Amino acid sequence: MIKYFKMFLLFMSIVVGQENVSTDWIDVRDKTIPQIKKIISKNIKSLEIYEKAPVLIEEKKLKEENDDRKYNFNTKKLNLRKKLNTASSNKQISEINFIKAKDISNETYSVLKAKLQIVADSDSSIASNQKVIDKKREEVEEELSKLPFQVVLLSVLRKHKGRNISTLDAAMEYQMAKKAIESELGTQIISSSIIDNGILSEQRVKTLLSGKVNSRLESKDLKSQEEDSGGSIRFDRIRYGLTTVYPFEVDNNSLLKKPTPVNEYKIEVYVSSSIQAKEIATRFDKVREIRSFEQSAQSKNIESESIIQRLGAEAKSFIESRQDEIKKAQKNKNTALTTINDLRNQIVELKTDSLAKANELVLATKTFNKTNSEYTNHIFSESYIYSETRFEDRIENLDYDDQYIRSAESLIDLFLNNINSQIVKEETEIKDEQYSEFTGTKKDVASINAVKVLGKMIEESDISARGSGLGISLAFDYGFRFKENDIQTIAAKTTNKINNRKPTGNNYTINLSSNPVGAEVFLSGELIGITPFYYQIEPETAYGIVIKLNGFEDKTDVVSGKRGVVEEYHYELKRIKSKSGINKILIYTIIGGGVAYALSSNKEKADQASSKTGSLSVLIQIPN
Repeated sequence: MIKYFKMFLLFMSIVVGQENVSTDWIDVRDKTIPQIKKIISKNIKSLEIYEKAPVLIEEKKLKEENDDRKYNFNTKKLNLRKKLNTASSNKQISEINFIKAKDISNETYSVLKAKLQIVADSDSSIASNQKVIDKKREEVEEELSKLPFQVVLLSVLRKHKGRNISTLDAAMEYQMAKKAIESELGTQIISSSIIDNGILSEQRVKTLLSGKVNSRLESKDLKSQEEDSGGSIRFDRIRYGLTTVYPFEVDNNSLLKKPTPVNEYKIEVYVSSSIQAKEIATRFDKVREIRSFEQSAQSKNIESESIIQRLGAEAKSFIESRQDEIKKAQKNKNTALTTINDLRNQIVELKTDSLAKANELVLATKTFNKTNSEYTNHIFSESYIYSETRFEDRIENLDYDDQYIRSAESLIDLFLNNINSQIVKEETEIKDEQYSEFTGTKKDVASINAVKVLGKMIEESDISARGSGLGISLAFDYGFRFKENDIQTIAAKTTNKINNRKPTGNNYTINLSSNPVGAEVFLSGELIGITPFYYQIEPETAYGIVIKLNGFEDKTDVVSGKRGVVEEYHYELKRIKSKSGINKILIYTIIGGGVAYALSSNKEKADQASSKTGSLSVLIQIPN
């Protein structure tokens, strides 16, 4: 009966005492461990001593709450991680698509520049070869002007009185010179060697064919066979000999200056091979002499014809080779021109596609950043409950509370050692996994948020020699401090790293220019130069830039570089027409593959933002 009575009293003490078996949770955020120990000691002294059963019931509740917390945290973490992995994958695909579109656009622009260069080179080649051809033709004309042709001419003046002989001779020489030019000596060989070969046009030859004449003439008079009506004697006079003609030479041609006319006389001029000339030569007994002149003329003409043939052949070969170069250049030019318009249309389409891909990347990055922020905030909110009870044999020379406090302090140290050891273990286990690369959320040490003293207990030993056991039960609501838990700090460090990247040596990757020159170029908010200038960026990485010049609209673009190649970026700036109205400003920035954008309909705010930064910056940081 006594036994049952004691059990009833114990049950009632448990039921009645559960309301005050422990203290409330005490907020100890930002408190040091010595401060926390001091707070716990104070609370220990204010508590009564209980049997261990109600305390253990409270401890069990907290362990169940901890299990629920862990399950709920990990369930949300897995869901967020899945969502984050999908967002990260979409962002990476968008980055790849954007860079690919930009590369294709740049490659097409390079092809266009190459085609435009072909057109320019072809025009230069055509002009240069045509100039050389014209020079060659001038040389041919000059050589032709030096070539002589000879003809034997005979002129006769009938029934002269024997007076003013020099005047008569001058008139006869003029007529002979005129006959020599009209005979067009050498024109046949010139036509076959020069005109037919396309060296000079027939019209050009006719224009030049005015000629120069030199003559070496002799004269003889015979009594005229025709009697004068008055019975006075008249004489027939001949002049004959070699006449040298320079078909294309017109300088200093005195023979072609018309002399004083001799109106009462008729002068007849014949080529020595004509029937009339032969009859006159026979009458004046000059057949043999004239025949000798003809042989000399034939020899000289053969030599000149040979020179013309050689000159024509050489000029023809030279001009044809140059004309082949002109045809080739013209063909290359025509081929290039047929593709230039297509390339320009392609570039317009590719630029549009690049902008669309950039917008996709902006949206994908925005989604990623939002998911990443949710994931990071969840990781930083991780908290658990740790509860533990410690029993020690009663030390007779210590007050109860002092022994409870000493046990509590040991329990605190044990808790910290266990949790921090677990952090090290977790970090070691994931070192070679994907999570290890996200250093932004690596746990540093445990951080106690709140503490609770569940109760002081005493346990009577069944062995009287052992005495009583004193127990203390503590609970800790804890989270973690992280090695890098300030995303803004990380972003600032990354931005500074990019901003401080300066060109070194001649390893430039981009060349920026504008029209007009003198525009300021901002990369990630930092002024990096005034156009035109070269700059070095990380190859195979995209960056957002803003080009600004007073009086002109801001120009935004995304630039990237290739290793070993200087990429050219030129911007035609548009003058601002009006300051009124609402402008939308789209600013892109890509840092390490991440893209951010700002779209503003408030021009004043947008101007203020762009003047301060030149762009927007976003850090991509995935915690574990």
